[in-house]
Amino acid sequence: MLVSTFSLVRLACVTTLVSGVTLIACGGPTSPAGTTSGTGGGATTDLPCAIHELLADRCVSCHSSPAKYGAPMPLVTRADLAAPVFGGQGNVAELSLERMQAAKPMPPPPNERATDAEIAAFSAWIDDGMPAGAVGQSCGGGDGAGAGGGGGLPCEPALAL
Repeated sequence: MLVSTFSLVRLACVTTLVSGVTLIACGGPTSPAGTTSGTGGGATTDLPCAIHELLADRCVSCHSSPAKYGAPMPLVTRADLAAPVFGGQGNVAELSLERMQAAKPMPPPPNERATDAEIAAFSAWIDDGMPAGAVGQSCGGGDGAGAGGGGGLPCEPALAL
């Protein structure tokens, strides 16, 4: 039997209401799978640091591994970004760039969208063939907390029980 994502989200909300515990879509800290702690609080990644930090700061609160909150895929590793999109029209990195530049950009409000400089760096990385980062590099910044950094999405609960 195929269970839709909507049904699972609805079930989670009902379970939350019944249990009397407030569950908010703005989750706590996440650690992107495929990265490991490096020195100085950074993470070792196969992506160039600028790309890793962009994704960690803006995307992985939902596009973690495994993806959460209805996100369709993780955006954590170079392999995630190089994967073909459904229908064979490009790869996940190209689709991600389109979504960052769209009239309704990702990440969605109230989260801060990627800056023009971040989008330009991501675009240039794609144009350069999506090269891997240096082997064993440790990147600072992006703590894996996602949009806004600092331990979760920057929103307030709409409902408290």
